[in-house]
Amino acid sequence: MHLNEIRVAIPELEAACNRAIEAGDEFGEPCKLVGLKAGTDPAVIKTFIAARCNDRVKKTESKAEQLSILFDECSA
Repeated sequence: MHLNEIRVAIPELEAACNRAIEAGDEFGEPCKLVGLKAGTDPAVIKTFIAARCNDRVKKTESKAEQLSILFDECSA
């Protein structure tokens, strides 16, 4: 392991991490607001929008269908 490479990169990595945190807040807060207004879990709104923006609509739909089946068929 080349620890010096990591040590040198720490400031850049921390700055990138902080930008990602800030960007997450910029996306999460509007999702919370829309979720509250729409009477929907904000995480659902966030997942829906992220799927649309990341070209993962079909994959996300498939997961949702599978979860729905599991809850319908396997819940006690």
